[in-house]
Amino acid sequence: MKANVKRVSLLLALVMIMFTFAACGGGETAAPTAVPGEDGTLSADKTDKLNVYLISSYVDGLDSLKSFISDTLGDGVTIHYDTTFTGDGSDPSVQMAGMMKLTAAIAAKEVDLIIADDTNAARNARSEAFYELSDILTADEISALGDKALSYDMLDDEGNASGEKTPVCGVDITGDEVITPAMGSSSAGAFVAGNAANLENAKTVLKALAARAQAE
Repeated sequence: MKANVKRVSLLLALVMIMFTFAACGGGETAAPTAVPGEDGTLSADKTDKLNVYLISSYVDGLDSLKSFISDTLGDGVTIHYDTTFTGDGSDPSVQMAGMMKLTAAIAAKEVDLIIADDTNAARNARSEAFYELSDILTADEISALGDKALSYDMLDDEGNASGEKTPVCGVDITGDEVITPAMGSSSAGAFVAGNAANLENAKTVLKALAARAQAE
């Protein structure tokens, strides 16, 4: 089992390196520069797009989520959705394919807002694929989330918890009625990709989801 974990981790690392080099090539439109705003969180120029990515062991209908995001952003923003499922772990090839697909999409700056189950979120948090939550929400907003502010155990070379944690990087939206039709009873967290090309729109949606989490 540990050998499989190490093998998957190594393969994922190689894939991430490959796509990182690909993303550094010429001809690519640079993401808007993010700078600290008056409230201490990062801000960037407003864009008219948002790329939403769902990854989980189970992904189904998106109608409720689409309605919520459209209502949150209003008219004038084109929203693209992509999904992948990683299965229940019984087929490592399915899991690896889902991991590679998301890694490639992030490297290509085709992902802004990510909704993921705990397994996939933890893997990407350990790879520093997400903005820290303090870049997106104020200290008061994070404090109000309580245990719904997400961070994950770091792992040692054997795949065991090392005693350290990733930075707080997401919002727990498990059970929220806008996401349960898509991910069922699975755990669900919302995150902003660390190289999001449409940061302001992703930030707006994450703040709206965080407000719902605080209200529960």
